[in-house]
Amino acid sequence: MAIRTRSREEREKSAPTACDLPAWREAFDLAIRVFRVAENLPLDLGPRLSGQMRIIALSVPSYLARGHASSDRREFLRGAYQARAAVSLLKSSLSFCGEVGLATSLELRQVETQIRRVRRSIDVLVADLRGGRRSNARRRPSGMSFVEGGARRGRDAESASP
Repeated sequence: MAIRTRSREEREKSAPTACDLPAWREAFDLAIRVFRVAENLPLDLGPRLSGQMRIIALSVPSYLARGHASSDRREFLRGAYQARAAVSLLKSSLSFCGEVGLATSLELRQVETQIRRVRRSIDVLVADLRGGRRSNARRRPSGMSFVEGGARRGRDAESASP
């Protein structure tokens, strides 16, 4: 079943929904990509790992939608933080798939690119909700992959401490 996208005029006339958020649209696209990767997992690991990845992937836009539906700005911010945490969980599952050869490098690169987009969109949303700018201190160089990011961040933190 396809979701009908609304025209610009329809969006301007009606109250905004979660579907109008760039972060939600990116997260929804990520969920679709993850579903495609998950359906190709081998049957011996597939049902559990595939199900877990699908649930996590669907939780990202769901947290954003739930937060958006709330009339409280703090609840919206909480939903954005929960969505960001779910993205981190998803990265872990995908890293595992890559390490044990359950997904192709092309599939993982495509999902990783989408994860970066989602993360950036959520960071922008969080900054807007908090009323300030996001710090670049935690930004990872764009060339790092799932595994390299965590390992390098740990090494950099150790070498930077006095």
